[in-house]
Amino acid sequence: MLAGRTFARFDSAGTGRSHAGQPAHPLTVTEGAHRGYRVNQRGRQIHPDDFAIYDLVVAMDGHNIEDLARMRGGVDLRSGHYRTVEPVQVVKLRRWDPYAMPGDDDVPDPWGGTPADYRQMFDTLERCMPPLLDHLEWLHREHPGD
Repeated sequence: MLAGRTFARFDSAGTGRSHAGQPAHPLTVTEGAHRGYRVNQRGRQIHPDDFAIYDLVVAMDGHNIEDLARMRGGVDLRSGHYRTVEPVQVVKLRRWDPYAMPGDDDVPDPWGGTPADYRQMFDTLERCMPPLLDHLEWLHREHPGD
């Protein structure tokens, strides 16, 4: 989805330690491959330093938001213009879902579910990512170097 865009740096991490160092779930790898994605990273837990490195931390659900708020410790270490444009550092991904209805703002965790659950997760991710990337690209274009 980045298709040559170089305006942002991305990483993936979980809020818990239970999957740190492990490969992605086989159903994630399989569904990703069906869609043309190579899912080969190993899990890692978010580190407190990540809150100073990344201007925006995108969570999948309310439990992640609560965990991230606790890990962040209430201190905003971001610098640059993004802090003024985006006053909340930790947000839910479905903020950018064009099909999300009020109260429908969590991405259901497919872990332990069926292949259909993993398809639904990827469908949601694929709907949310283009508007999120457009938002980040706009910010970079309007405020280069921030």
